[in-house]
Amino acid sequence: MDAEDSGVDSETIEEQVAEWSSNSNECLTFHLEGHDETFKPAFTYPIFGEEESIFGYQGLAIDVRLRNFDLQPKLEVTWDEKFPSSAGVEPTDIKAALEDFLPECAFAGIDLTESDVPTQPPGELTHSYTKDGGKYEVWVSDVNEGLAGRILANAQALVPMFIEGGTIVDAAGDKTQGARWKLHLLYECRGTTASYSLIGFGTSYRIFTLPDRKDPLLEHMALLQSPEKMRQQLLSRGADVFPTLLNDSPHLESFLDTPSRERISQFLILPPYQGSSHGSQLYHAMYTHLTISPSVLELTVEDPNEAFDDLRDLSDLLRLRKTSPEFCALRVNTNIHSDHLKSTAHIPTHLIVPLDVRERIRKETKLQSRQFDRLVEIQTLSFIPPTHRSKARLTKKEHSTNEQDKTYWFWRLYVKQRLYIFNRDVLIQVEGDERAKALDSAFESVVQGYSAMLERVLKAEERLQRDGEEGNVNGGAAVEKRVRKRKVVEEDDEDGEDEEMGMENGPGKTNGKKARVE
Repeated sequence: MDAEDSGVDSETIEEQVAEWSSNSNECLTFHLEGHDETFKPAFTYPIFGEEESIFGYQGLAIDVRLRNFDLQPKLEVTWDEKFPSSAGVEPTDIKAALEDFLPECAFAGIDLTESDVPTQPPGELTHSYTKDGGKYEVWVSDVNEGLAGRILANAQALVPMFIEGGTIVDAAGDKTQGARWKLHLLYECRGTTASYSLIGFGTSYRIFTLPDRKDPLLEHMALLQSPEKMRQQLLSRGADVFPTLLNDSPHLESFLDTPSRERISQFLILPPYQGSSHGSQLYHAMYTHLTISPSVLELTVEDPNEAFDDLRDLSDLLRLRKTSPEFCALRVNTNIHSDHLKSTAHIPTHLIVPLDVRERIRKETKLQSRQFDRLVEIQTLSFIPPTHRSKARLTKKEHSTNEQDKTYWFWRLYVKQRLYIFNRDVLIQVEGDERAKALDSAFESVVQGYSAMLERVLKAEERLQRDGEEGNVNGGAAVEKRVRKRKVVEEDDEDGEDEEMGMENGPGKTNGKKARVE
C-alpha cells in the first residue's frame, strides 16, 4: 500500500521516518572499563548501511562496555519508545545487525568485573616506555595462542568502526595462517600489581617473497637452484608453497625461515589515548620486532591512511637520523656531467643521490622501497633552505651560480622522476601540457607535505635534546591531524607495488584501509 492508497501524503511519511530515525554514529557509545571518558565510532555504515541510520526508536542508546584487559564487550540497548510494527514496517533489529561484528560474548550479559582476567598479556614483552608518570608495555603473540585469539576477536569489532574500509581478519584457528600472523598489544600498566589496560593494537602477517638475487642469504641459496621449479610451485600452490619449499630446502627449519616480507595490516590506538605519542611507540615496537629476523627482507604496510603515513614518516625519520650516519650524510650531488643532462638522456637519479648508497641503507633498514625513497627525499630537502625551494629561482637550471638553487633544481628532477614513474599510468592519459601541469601540481603538494614534516621532525629532535629521550628514538612525538591536499595525480597506494605471489590482500583476505592512527 503506497502513500496515496493509505491517505497519507509523502511529506507526512518523511516526517514520521525522520521522527523515528537515529544516527547510528551518535547513539552508539563505547565505555572503556576504568575510564570516565567515552568515545563514539567514526563509521557505522558497514553495520547500519550507507546512511548510518537506525529506524524505529526514540531516545535510542547503544552502549558497548569494554573490559580494559582484553576489550571483551558487553552490549546494552535501551530506548524510550519503539515504533509499533504495522503494514510490514519493522524497526531495525539492532542486535541482528551487530551479530556479524561483535563476538558472541557481547550478547551474553556477562559481568565484565568477574575475576577471570589473566595476570599478564599473552606472548612476550618486546618494548616498554614511560610517559607522564605512566608505564606502558608492548606484548607480541601468535594469534593461534588461545588468549591472543580471544583478544583479537574482541579487538576486531572495533576495526570496521574506526578504520575506514577496514574488515575483520580471520587468521586464528588455522595453524599455518595463524603462525604467520602476529598480534601486537599496547598496554597501560596501572597500579603496583601491574593491572593491564589495553589501549591499542596492531596486526601483521608474513608473506613469501623471492630472495635477493644479487646478494642472497646462504640459507636462501637453495631456493635459487631451480628458479623455474620455484616459479611453477608459486603459481600452482599459492599459500601452500611453504611446505613444498621446506621439503626442497633442507637448510630451512621452518616455513617462517623462507625469504619473506612482514606486512602491517591493522593499527589502532583507542580514541582516549590518541594524539599522545602512543602510536609512535607501538609502530617503533612493531618495526623493531618484525625486522629482527634475517629472513625478513622488508617491512610493508597494507593500504595506510594519511594519518598513519604521517606517523610512519616521523618515526622512520627520527630513527634514521639518530641511528644511521650514512642516511644523515645523504646529499644531492650537483657535480654531474652535462652528457647526463641532455634532453635525450634519462634523468640520472642514480647520480643525483648515489644509488649504491641508497640501496645499502634500504637493505639494512628493511624499509619498503617507496617509503625509503620518500624518506631520502625529505632528508635531502632538509639541507635546502626554504627560501630556495622556489621554481622562480630556477631560470638558469643546472647553470645557476647559487649552489642552493642549483641543488634544488637537481632535487626537483630527482623527485619528479619518481612521481612520474609512480603515476605513469595516469599521466599518459593526459595531453602534454596538462600532463606537465598535473606533475607540477603533484610535486608542489609533495614539497608542501615534506616541509611540514621537516618542521615536526626538527621540533621533535629539539624537544628530545631538551627533555631527554624517554623510551626510544621516537621520543614520543605525537602525530597531528592534518588534511593533505589531493591533486590530480594520486601518490599514496603502497600496495600497488607490493602484491606478490598470488596472495591477494594477504592471507586473511582483508581489504580496504587498514593501518590507522588519529
